[in-house]
Amino acid sequence: MITTDGSLTTAVNLSQTDSAAAPGNIIGQTETTYGREAGVYGGSRWTTGRTTIDVPTAGKHLGLALNTTVRQVAALDQTAPATAALSDSSQRSWGNYGARYSIELALRNPGTQPRTARLVFGSNVTGSTDVPGNTWNGAMAVSVDGAAPQVQTAYVRPTAPRDTIGTYTLPAGGTRTVTLDFVVPGLITAGSQLLLESVTG
Repeated sequence: MITTDGSLTTAVNLSQTDSAAAPGNIIGQTETTYGREAGVYGGSRWTTGRTTIDVPTAGKHLGLALNTTVRQVAALDQTAPATAALSDSSQRSWGNYGARYSIELALRNPGTQPRTARLVFGSNVTGSTDVPGNTWNGAMAVSVDGAAPQVQTAYVRPTAPRDTIGTYTLPAGGTRTVTLDFVVPGLITAGSQLLLESVTG
């Protein structure tokens, strides 16, 4: 909960007594709505495992969605139980409220010449004005070919909806593995994807 004075006492009082600041009946989780979280939830992590992708010839793209518009799909369960939560809040974390992603991409070059692939974090939201609710600026731990992860920042907003994570040269017939570990900060990233672009070869 956000308060004007940053006081824990104020937050507790608002959550217990102020129906305007902490309205009840927010547990509603249906097929088309998200439950509202107000509490502490155990980790919510989605690990994809290793996904092998044949990188095509130059000029082609592939988009990998980070979430789904049908919300809770059993195969993409990203929920975790509440450690402590208000009685009228969601008792499990839902959707992409603070979900942590671990994604391993094996980029394979099936050709006989080297190819270069570019990995981009992108958003569907574009516009002439930047809007805070459609801006994501977050840290990613990126590991290439099993090396120690390097932390870098991805920054996307309506006026610049793509940010390059890395560019990788793939030897003929070879594979390079890129592992990403990052947290999605709520619905702000709805409509976001990882974009794989074949640059050369």
